[in-house]
Amino acid sequence: EHGLIGADLAFDIDWEAFARRIDPPMVAGVVHLSEPPSRSRPWADLASAFSKGRPAALHSAVTAVAALAAQRSGEEGAAESVPYVLHGVVEGQGAVAAFQVAATTWLVVLFPKTQSHLPLIPVLLSAVMLVALLWGFELNRRRAERAQEKAEAAFQEKQNLLSTMQVPLVVVDPNTDEVVFGNQAAEKLGVRAGARIGDMVSPDPKARDHYERMQVAKPEPRRAYGVPVRVRGEDGREEERYAIVRSVAVTAPIEALHADERHRLGILFLVEPEADLALLTEELADETRQDERRKLAGLLSHGVDTLIRVLAFSLRARGGAASSPELVSWLAEYVDRRLRTTAWLLDHWEAEPPLPPDSSIEAPQARATLERLAGVFALAANAPDAADLRARLHWDNGVLSERPSHQAPVFATEIDWPEDYWLSCPVRGGFGFFLGEVLINAIRHGRPGSTPELRITLDRVRRELRCEVENELQAEPHEREGETYGGISILRQLARLFEWQDLRFEKRERTYAVSWRVPVSASLPQPPLSQPSTHPTGERGGLNNKFCCLSPSSPRKGGRRAGRGGSGR
Repeated sequence: EHGLIGADLAFDIDWEAFARRIDPPMVAGVVHLSEPPSRSRPWADLASAFSKGRPAALHSAVTAVAALAAQRSGEEGAAESVPYVLHGVVEGQGAVAAFQVAATTWLVVLFPKTQSHLPLIPVLLSAVMLVALLWGFELNRRRAERAQEKAEAAFQEKQNLLSTMQVPLVVVDPNTDEVVFGNQAAEKLGVRAGARIGDMVSPDPKARDHYERMQVAKPEPRRAYGVPVRVRGEDGREEERYAIVRSVAVTAPIEALHADERHRLGILFLVEPEADLALLTEELADETRQDERRKLAGLLSHGVDTLIRVLAFSLRARGGAASSPELVSWLAEYVDRRLRTTAWLLDHWEAEPPLPPDSSIEAPQARATLERLAGVFALAANAPDAADLRARLHWDNGVLSERPSHQAPVFATEIDWPEDYWLSCPVRGGFGFFLGEVLINAIRHGRPGSTPELRITLDRVRRELRCEVENELQAEPHEREGETYGGISILRQLARLFEWQDLRFEKRERTYAVSWRVPVSASLPQPPLSQPSTHPTGERGGLNNKFCCLSPSSPRKGGRRAGRGGSGR
């Protein structure tokens, strides 16, 4: 169900007071009729209803309008209804309008005829202001013309100066990289309006990348940069020159250059590589050559000179440990491996891996390398004249200076490296050189009488070998970092180029450890866990010796040294 509420709003307006408030020269009055006016003569009814208290001018005007309306009604006939607004014009008096504000109430207003007067003073003031404005505009125009002429003259002087100095000046739209304007010097170089500056840049990717970086908007309004560009030479042929570009943002329109706030103004300074750039690059080239000499000296002198002197002495010796065929053979091979690896490292010092593989290393090869190295260490420790040999090899202050017994191992190994896993190396002999360097450093810097340990463990999930060499520290250990291109730097660069990971040199509480990780590959798929092992050690033909003590006196069995944790484990 719905309900409806209605309200009748009525307003009571005092029309007499309203008529009195109408400002002159208009004259207003209110006429109250007993009944609505007739259709044929409404003005006559309004005129007859005027009281004596009404304004005489208004009554006279309404009477005149009624007379005129009576004449017209006789000619045209009566209207169908009385309109709510009546109006008429009285010659010489003005216009009259009657508004029906109620059923029998009319508001009558007389708009008298008035003479228009020219406001002389305002017109004169307006004329003076107009003349002043026109004079100001003309003054500013002439001032702007003089400033423009002065600026054009100054610009022409600079343009003549740039042309005299043969300095190219161009205006470039950075949004399209298109040349908007170029002076005579720029045109001689082949830089014309409509050409793209980017097409002039050298095709070298580094040069183009540098140019594109310089085009990125920055808060600074001015910048300068150098870039090689291809321009027209004196003989008319295109040649590549190095240019210093001074770029300036246009802050105000320059009509002579067809430039506005969107453009950039650039000046090109072409330099001569032999004369100008030589001053800049001479010092840099000297420093680079000096650095290369230091690098070469550091790489070649790190142990090579000592080993060659010992090798020469061993070849001349007629007896003793120095003339041992095992030592001479090892020294010759180690010098060859060191020189080959050092030359390769010098050639690839700044290279980025991965590098193409040159050789592959398997578990038996690594075992053979360790056996030969252990034999040389044992010879330098236990031979009757071993003290002289250790002094020549600079091994007289470390582990070999004191041995607990002749049968004591030089270093111990804990190896888990199945034979079906192998690794690649980008240089032949690199793995043996790296492993030999780490072990020789452990022998040289370890505590006298101690036994360094080598651990190689296979992570089958990640397919990588975790290698670590640890030796006991001497009573007063010395810093091992060395020079920029010393032993540790050589190992770091080799590990980076070999793509070996996590090479660390850690000084612990009582020991010093070198550790790294080597990615490996499997040549054959892994057998199931339920499949019985085909090797007495429980592994498929690999190194799984738990602290196998390597020394020349250890017996060999089937190409494997039997020791603690060997095949009898």
